[in-house]
Amino acid sequence: MAVRAFVRRAHSSVNSSEISQFASQAEQWWDLKGPASMLHRMNPVRVAFVRSALEELSKEGNFRRPLKNLRILDVGCGVGILSEPLARLGAEVHGCDASEASIEVAKSHQPDDLPNLRYSTATVEQLSARKTQNFDCVILSEVIEHVNEPANFLANCASLVSSDGRLVLSTINRTVSSFLATKVVAEHMVRLLPVGTHDWRKYAKPEEVAGQLSLLNMNVDEVAGIEFNPLTRRFQLSSNLSVNYILSASKETPADT
Repeated sequence: MAVRAFVRRAHSSVNSSEISQFASQAEQWWDLKGPASMLHRMNPVRVAFVRSALEELSKEGNFRRPLKNLRILDVGCGVGILSEPLARLGAEVHGCDASEASIEVAKSHQPDDLPNLRYSTATVEQLSARKTQNFDCVILSEVIEHVNEPANFLANCASLVSSDGRLVLSTINRTVSSFLATKVVAEHMVRLLPVGTHDWRKYAKPEEVAGQLSLLNMNVDEVAGIEFNPLTRRFQLSSNLSVNYILSASKETPADT
């Protein structure tokens, strides 16, 4: 694949400068008007997509807890913005992040009525090396554009998906539209995001992610755009993949021999 970001090397995916930047904002991330305000606005769409992708896997799910007992790993969970609502849907959620500051904020914010949610300061490389548990779903939401060695990162994430599980990934497409939306408008004009939050060169096109997943024996089942409506200031799923998108992938079923 001719994309430098997806060249595979045997190094850690942790980008120390990115971790430091997000750690410095950790205390503000639960502020709906703070630096993570766009993530909060995007969250209902992310949760709905994950729920749709996983409901059929839950054998004990019900109307109130459709993801009951499904094991979910939220990689790069930050302060738990996505982890908490998924736990409320009944899933056993493990949120991991390389930032100790983010994990401390996540733990302090965790409600007492979510014993099915736990956090740890760990990298996906560490979890993959331990091989102590596989998950019904591994989620990498707004993470892959912030890591080093994205091919290795994706491979380690895929290794933690159970044989009948799913991998859900959301990120930003590498297009002119995404440069204008995330760098020019969001960071510099409207200041919805702190300047320097993203590096456009590290964005990944959907076909690049799908190609990398295919090398890991995973097939993309569904992909949708996440589109921001400036009038309602809300996100919605759409067919427009030019800026943000989200996908789910499952492992290939081995052919009978």
